[in-house]
Amino acid sequence: MDGASRDAIGDAAPVPTLNAPRAPRLVLGVCGSTAAFKAAALASKLTAAGVEVRCVLTDAGAQFITPLTLTAVTGQPVERDFWSQEATGEIHVELANWADQMLVYPASQHTLAKLASGLCDNLLTGCLSVFSGPRWLAPAMHETMWSQPSTARNVALLVEDGWRLLGPDHGRLADGSEGRGRLVDVNPTAELMLHALRNPQQDLAGTHVIVTAGPTIEPIDPVRVLANRSSGRTGYALASAARARGARVTLITGPTRLEAPFGVEVEPVESAQSMQEALERAYETADVLIMAAAVADFRAKHGATRKLKREATLSLELTGNPDLLAGLALADERSGRRPLRVGFALEDEDLLARARAKMARKRLDIIVANTPESLDGDLTCTHILSADSACARGPESKADFAHALLDLVCAQLAERA
Repeated sequence: MDGASRDAIGDAAPVPTLNAPRAPRLVLGVCGSTAAFKAAALASKLTAAGVEVRCVLTDAGAQFITPLTLTAVTGQPVERDFWSQEATGEIHVELANWADQMLVYPASQHTLAKLASGLCDNLLTGCLSVFSGPRWLAPAMHETMWSQPSTARNVALLVEDGWRLLGPDHGRLADGSEGRGRLVDVNPTAELMLHALRNPQQDLAGTHVIVTAGPTIEPIDPVRVLANRSSGRTGYALASAARARGARVTLITGPTRLEAPFGVEVEPVESAQSMQEALERAYETADVLIMAAAVADFRAKHGATRKLKREATLSLELTGNPDLLAGLALADERSGRRPLRVGFALEDEDLLARARAKMARKRLDIIVANTPESLDGDLTCTHILSADSACARGPESKADFAHALLDLVCAQLAERA
């Protein structure tokens, strides 16, 4: 069984609120696991963000969390079985018709086995068996259970059948050991489900999206570096949003204090040169490239191998870093293919004119123009420019900006198809 988490209702970071004509609807299945208490935190967070959540609790799940707790955080009665006094015998069909998506959080080893075999012996498996929309599974169990060959076969079959898997994570388990089997934490799950409910079409499914993010740092000596103020939040928001829309995402990131977006392949780098090398490795299969990193323009020409001592005067000679997009243009010429390319222009004057010039010079399909104020905080103001359009946005959350930009990316990909 999965270990206890430090998450508690209301102690995690806020998630974006959805604006929709009708509230998104989620059926949340809760199975038997020590981690079942996390379901209350997740249901509370999603409900606060405007999602209608109806919980289906298995008998084993009810040993770990009470129906009253789930009712209290969702404002909805908890469904338990086919044959309750209130049920009509068709409650599984009614729930399936009501829901936009379904998530089992946590999903036990036993439930995974039943779903892989097509068994339908309780209300949760009944709901899932008649639901035709997106179905998500977040397994939670001890590592020895997760590593069983039978569990691996069941999970592989479920994924092949179209189920979407969240985790499990590696971490502390219920018995105090470390291993894989820990339920994915509340925050990344809530963020992913909000994005998925917002974009159920999965319009980036089958695409490989590369996102660069954060600053690069250039060593002066073993202690000191040249750096910039980029937080990486915009790039991380873009990676998370692209993953939620079905893309395979590679996030190439300079040093940040941000948690890696769930389900995203993360490649940490430091210098502009190491980012260039990571880009060249990933670029061959890319369909979309989003260059959101703040790459340092200069580096020390002669970095010191030992710590520089304080002196009255110190002269630091700089040299230019490689133009990452220019190098990728050569790869385009060799391969005969060209991913859709998105760049960023950070300017403190002549914003739009300079962005247009950079767009032409770098042969970008889309460019995002913003000012240095966008480096800090959770809100951003931008101009999104393409060859035939310009749109001023904000102030808005970086998550909302990310989806607006990806809407344009998807439109341009559709034109190419």
